[in-house]
Amino acid sequence: MCRKVWCLALILALAGCRIAQEKYHWGASLENDRRRAAGLSDADLRRMVEGLYVEKDPDGASFMALRAASVRAVPLLIRALDDPRTWNMTFPDPRYKLTVNSPFERIAGLLALADGIGAVKPAAKYLKHNDRWIRLHAASLLGGLATADCLEPVKLALADPDRLVRESALSGIRNGLGHRRDQTFIQGAFAAVLPMLNEGKYDTTTPAETLLAIDLARAVPILESPAYFSAANPQLSEVLSALNRGDVRVPRAILMPLMKQMEPREREYAKMLPLYARNPDAAAEAMFRSLVNSPSDSIAYEAAGALEILAGVEPWEVVKDGWEDRKFVALTQAQQYYMAVADYHGEVCNGGHRQYFYNSSAGHYGEAIAGLRAMGLAGKATILEKAAGAFAGGKPPLAWEPRRELVVAFARPAEAVLARADDAYFESEKKPGERVEVALALWTVAHRNEFVKPR
Repeated sequence: MCRKVWCLALILALAGCRIAQEKYHWGASLENDRRRAAGLSDADLRRMVEGLYVEKDPDGASFMALRAASVRAVPLLIRALDDPRTWNMTFPDPRYKLTVNSPFERIAGLLALADGIGAVKPAAKYLKHNDRWIRLHAASLLGGLATADCLEPVKLALADPDRLVRESALSGIRNGLGHRRDQTFIQGAFAAVLPMLNEGKYDTTTPAETLLAIDLARAVPILESPAYFSAANPQLSEVLSALNRGDVRVPRAILMPLMKQMEPREREYAKMLPLYARNPDAAAEAMFRSLVNSPSDSIAYEAAGALEILAGVEPWEVVKDGWEDRKFVALTQAQQYYMAVADYHGEVCNGGHRQYFYNSSAGHYGEAIAGLRAMGLAGKATILEKAAGAFAGGKPPLAWEPRRELVVAFARPAEAVLARADDAYFESEKKPGERVEVALALWTVAHRNEFVKPR
C-alpha cells in the first residue's frame, strides 16, 4: 500500500502567470520584477494594492508587483488591514478555497514575505474572524514575524478551537525562528506550546517538533521525560516523530522498555524503530531485517528506513541531480535503477499508470523495469510491462511530448489496460516482500558505497 504524507499547504497561488505576448509580464523573474518595481511610484503601488481586491487579478500582476516592491509596499499593506473590505470580502469562487480565499490572505502573504514589522496590531484582530481560513493565515503571519509584540496574539492563535489554526500558528513560529531569535518571543512561545503536548492530536506541524525548533537543548529532556515519553500521552506518536532526527539519541534505557510495551500499537512501535537505529546496539540490524516483511505496512517501511539509517545512506541526496535529465546518465546503474523505480512508484501512488506515462518520469521506464527485476520485484516489472501495452507494440515513446499526446488521446481499451495495471499494483503493495519502498531501502543498503553522500 502506498504511504500518504499529508501536509498543510498555506500557499498563496494566484491566477496562473500565463506567458503573454508582451515583452515582459510580472512574475517572469523575481530579479527582473525587483528592478521593475524600483521604478513604480507610490501611486502605482496604491493601485496594485487595489488589485488585491479583484478576485481574478490578471496574471497575479498586483501580487507579483507588490512582492517585488517588498518593504516599500509594507506601509500600504498594513493600512489595507484596516480597510473594511479586507475584513468583509471573500472570493465566491470555491476553487479559491485551495489557494487564496480573500484579499486578507493575499495581504498576509505579502507581509510575511516582506517581514512586515508593524503589522502585528492590525493583523491580530483577524484572529477573531469567523472564517477559519482567515484566522489560519493571521496565525501564520503573526507566528512568522516572531517579535515580542507578537507573543500575546500568537498565544491566542495557539488556543484557537480549530486545529488547523493552531497548526498554522506552530508552523509560523517555526518559520519565524529561521530569521529572527527574539528572546522574549522565544521564551514566551516555548511556555505557550509546552501545555499543548498532551492536548489532542496534530497532523502536520506538531507541538513537539515546534519545541525542538525553539530550543533543542531544553526540549529534548522534556520530550524524553516520563510525562511525555509514555504510552499514556495521546501525542506519543508525534513525540516519537519529532525525536527522529540526526542530532538526537534517545537513551535505550527508556526506549527499549517502551518499545516492548508498544508492540500491539503498530503506529507507535513503527516510529520507535528509527530511534533505535540512531542509538543501536548489536541486536538492532537483525531485528530490523526480521521486520521488513512484517504484515504491517508501517512497521515494514520503518524497519527498512532504520536499515538505511544504520548504513548511513542518503539516497535522495545522492540522486537528486538526476532529476535533470541530462544528469541521469551520469548516475551509476544502481543509482539509475533507484531513481527510475522511485519515480515510477511515486507517480503510480499519486495518480496511477496514466499519470506515470503522461509525465516525464516514464522516459526512464526501461530502467524502471530493469530496476524492479534487479530489486527482486519481478511481479511489479511485469505489471509495468503490461501497462506499457496501452501503447502500440507495447513501446511507449521515450520522448515526453509524443508520449503525452498519445496518453491524452487514449481510447477506452488503452485506459482499461492502465486501470488493470493500477489494480494489480496496489494489490501487490499489500503483500510482504512486494513493497517497493522496502525494496528501494534494501537496494541502497546493498549498494551502500553508491548511496552515501560525499562529505
